[in-house]
Amino acid sequence: MALKDPLLVDCRELPPPEPMVLVLEALEALPKGKKLLMRHRMRPVHLLPILTTRGFDYAFEIEEADLVELLIWHRDV
Repeated sequence: MALKDPLLVDCRELPPPEPMVLVLEALEALPKGKKLLMRHRMRPVHLLPILTTRGFDYAFEIEEADLVELLIWHRDV
């Protein structure tokens, strides 16, 4: 995987709160300049304020009925 490619975290089959826990753990180790792509079956509304508080920005890449893709990166990069 090239450095520019996002780290993929597929949470579509995980029950709550595992998606949030998995993404937050992955973000702790995410190098500056790298992005994380979260795939989920719903909008992770409880995760969004935590991302902001911890210094991450995000953008929704896909928002469909059964698929949400959220791209997350360090704010200061």
